Amino acid sequence: SVLCQDYNNIEILIVYDKSDDNSLHLAKSTLKNSGFSVSIILNEKENKGLGNARNVILDNYSGDYLFFLDSDDYLEPLSISQFVEEAIINDADVVVGSHRSVDDSNKVLEQFQFSKKEIFNNQLLKNYIYVENKFYPVYAWNKLYKRSFLSDNKLRYIHNDVEDALFSFQLIEKVKK
Repeated sequence: SVLCQDYNNIEILIVYDKSDDNSLHLAKSTLKNSGFSVSIILNEKENKGLGNARNVILDNYSGDYLFFLDSDDYLEPLSISQFVEEAIINDADVVVGSHRSVDDSNKVLEQFQFSKKEIFNNQLLKNYIYVENKFYPVYAWNKLYKRSFLSDNKLRYIHNDVEDALFSFQLIEKVKK
C-alpha cells in the first residue's frame, strides 16, 4: 500500500528481526524497483520486540515527518499526502487519523471514524481525552509525527513489548498542537 501513495517523497525504513518466514526476501523484491529510498536494517540475532524496532526507526529516519506502518497495516492511496498537508497547514506536532481493522477476507471488524476534524492545543487535548472521556487511539500507526516534536521531546519507546500505549501517553503529555 505504500507503493500506491500519491505522495512520492517517502523514505522507507524496514527493521527486520530474525524470522523463519520469507518476509525479508518479499520486502526486497517488492521494493526493488519502487522508486522510493529504501533502507533495511537487519537484526539477525533475535526478535527484540516492537518497541526496540520503533526506536531503531526513530534513530535512523531522515524526513521531516514520521509515519509508523506495521507489516500487517494497509494505507489508503491518499493517506500520506493528506497527513502531511494537515501537518503543514496546521503546524501540527501530530496528526491523528481514523482507522479500521479488517480480516483476511476484507470484512470490517472494527472501525473508528472521527466525527469531524479538530485541532487541539495540549490543554484541549487532555480535556478531550481525560475529562470528556473521548476516544484517542494509542496506536503509533495512525499518526504522522513531526520530526522536531519527536526530537525536541526525546520521545522513545522504553518497553520492548508494551508497544504503543506508553509512548502515546508521553506524547499526550508533551504535544502542543
